[in-house]
Amino acid sequence: MRIIAGNRRGKKLFEKVDAITRPTKDRVRESVFDVLAGLIDLNGAKVLDLFAGCGAYGLESYSRAAAEVIFNDSDRAACEVIKKNCKLIECSAVTMNLDFREALGKLGTRKFDLIFLDPPYRTDFSMEAIEIIKRTNMLAENGVIVVETEQELKIPLRDEGVAPQGDGVGVLILKKYGRTLVYFVKFV
Repeated sequence: MRIIAGNRRGKKLFEKVDAITRPTKDRVRESVFDVLAGLIDLNGAKVLDLFAGCGAYGLESYSRAAAEVIFNDSDRAACEVIKKNCKLIECSAVTMNLDFREALGKLGTRKFDLIFLDPPYRTDFSMEAIEIIKRTNMLAENGVIVVETEQELKIPLRDEGVAPQGDGVGVLILKKYGRTLVYFVKFV
């Protein structure tokens, strides 16, 4: 696994691979950032990598000029890998070792331009996290949530050109990579 683009391009990252942690493949991450390029300006962005694993999504964001990245993972060993990767690419980021609910509660009223949700597959943590993020108004205006999962989420697909109707959640884009589904979500 490596940083794909930006000022840290090519740096190889440490990984933690076990029954729970499954790093996102480089080609999937590259495709995610290709889509994000049309949705959000990462230059100066504030990013939350909530189920960070080894931190690949957040570190890629940092390499592409995000101003601030906060990592969280409930697994202590994963947090140690994130810290090693941050040191490797000289990223001064906050790494929290909390359950995602506790992490979102601790972040309180912070606003993020980009939030990555890549929880353990076969959990409903994504939808629960989205509800908390929405309720606490954590997503900045025009912000995007990227959800990686194997499950089909119960979020309506909406047209980017359609004016927001109410205060719901809508999927702008859905990409499939084998069994992996990646949702690009905004609040509408």
